[in-house]
Amino acid sequence: MTNTKIHQLHNGKIEAPIEVNFRNSDGSYSEEMLQKLLFDNPILLKEGVFPLAREFETGDGPADLILVDKEGNFYVVETKLVYNPDRRKIIGQIFDYGSSILQTCNAEKEVKDKVNDKWFEKFFQKLDLSVKKYWSVGFENKIKDYFGFSKEEYDKFYEYFKENLIHNKITYFIVMDEIEERLLNNMRLLYEYSTHKLNITLFELKKFISKEKKEYYSSKFYEFIREPEYSKSGSKRSKWDQERFFEAIDKKFEHPGDRKIIKELIQWAMVKENFDSVAYGTGSVEGSFNPKLSNFSQRSVFTLYTDGRLVLNFDWLNDNDEIKRKTKVLEERLQKIFPQVPLIDQKYPRIEFELWKNKLDDFKKIISGVLGTK
Repeated sequence: MTNTKIHQLHNGKIEAPIEVNFRNSDGSYSEEMLQKLLFDNPILLKEGVFPLAREFETGDGPADLILVDKEGNFYVVETKLVYNPDRRKIIGQIFDYGSSILQTCNAEKEVKDKVNDKWFEKFFQKLDLSVKKYWSVGFENKIKDYFGFSKEEYDKFYEYFKENLIHNKITYFIVMDEIEERLLNNMRLLYEYSTHKLNITLFELKKFISKEKKEYYSSKFYEFIREPEYSKSGSKRSKWDQERFFEAIDKKFEHPGDRKIIKELIQWAMVKENFDSVAYGTGSVEGSFNPKLSNFSQRSVFTLYTDGRLVLNFDWLNDNDEIKRKTKVLEERLQKIFPQVPLIDQKYPRIEFELWKNKLDDFKKIISGVLGTK
């Protein structure tokens, strides 16, 4: 929980602005006012998120607001003012939205992949129309413009966005002007007894007006997050797995030595002392391999593609100042062994297989040294 106190200095004294409610000019309460505030100022919820659309139809009612960040994480926002009697149903309401947006399939993997691809294509078409409604351009163009993505960066974003949704990974934000103890107790019980992934944040957002008629906002937030334990076996849920990845490499590379080098990098990353989890991409043609080290970053340090291309995910490694510092060290040390490729201050530099295949031992040594692994 975080408390933010808002104060104003006036003649050397602290004066607290007057708290006001979210009301229309006629005095009536207005959830519309709160929704518009969050759409126009999503930083009140989380830094770095972009508002895709309002009133997004889920099939079980419209979600007030949907957001995305540059890592492809998807957020559903529901607002309620304390006067609204439906506020007590809000937890069930957001889960209804989530289950309507998502689709689960318990079939065999090959069938499941086809069902998931078909579902996502249908969902994305609806999402693209909603983005056009609010921004006058489609999803891809708006995301590229807002985050400053190149085509390659957008493709990587899209892959992770799709993977998150197919794997039922949604973050829920509940925003209210007053959070009652009963709602908090219900959330605590849900968190305590849930054995599944859970990612819900409750925000208590209050509005203040100063004597100069300036608006201020303060918030408390309560996080209830139970992350799923992604493991190497968890990658079987995606379209690609180790077996299919190796098959693609065998077809792509004729020389046995080249195949051996790529597989050696993968097997090194699969060792628990080096990386504690991996994720495979969901590309329909090209596969990707993404090793992660949870005590360093929640995102992958690098991505290896089935064509042998290596992409360094520097821009993703920004969890905190210490990780940013280590990422700079990583840039500098890798630049020394790959002088042909600009790495310093690059977001997602790519290194072709022919450039890194004879530097694998140096690459592993630098990664291990900076990340503090084996």
